Amino acid sequence: DGDKAKTQMCHLFISGFLHDMIYAQYSAGESLQEIKDTLKQYLHHLNALDELSYDQALTALSLGILLQVSDISVFRHAKYPEDALLDAFLAYHRRHVLPAVIEGNLLFPKSSERIISFLKGNLSLEDYRLFLDREWYEANREEPWYGSDLRNDGTYCGYWCFSGAAAAMMKGCKQVDFQGAANFPVDMLPA
Repeated sequence: DGDKAKTQMCHLFISGFLHDMIYAQYSAGESLQEIKDTLKQYLHHLNALDELSYDQALTALSLGILLQVSDISVFRHAKYPEDALLDAFLAYHRRHVLPAVIEGNLLFPKSSERIISFLKGNLSLEDYRLFLDREWYEANREEPWYGSDLRNDGTYCGYWCFSGAAAAMMKGCKQVDFQGAANFPVDMLPA
């Protein structure tokens, strides 16, 4: 159906804009409530899609956990990539407790393997913090946003490890645990 495809394409473009806006808002220091409002708009547009990319799913789940947005109904009908980190975040979002079992394959092990290890209790808080502070950015070298702060075209909107912060929140961490960590949205954790 051509109309449905066109409608989905519109939602895809708008959600992409809102995704970038969330990162830009956080980088600009806007309030968490303003970011939460934008996240709700983002989720509204994702809800119209039949399939989510890994980044769309990870962003929706990570920010949903951090900003305590409960409406993630998109995951009831849309297909999304099979990935242990996404599954753990979705399980937490549904029950508000850390999943007892976290298993499965990771689509992006360089950036998510240690997050999973931390969630499982196999990585200390200090080692997790060191990974996020010193290695997470480099682990994302293949991402389109990598190095975007060096561009001259005015498109930089920031990069933040929202998934790492979501895992920290799931484990009951506080702001003090990550003070000074690079690319880490400290103020999204409880004080």
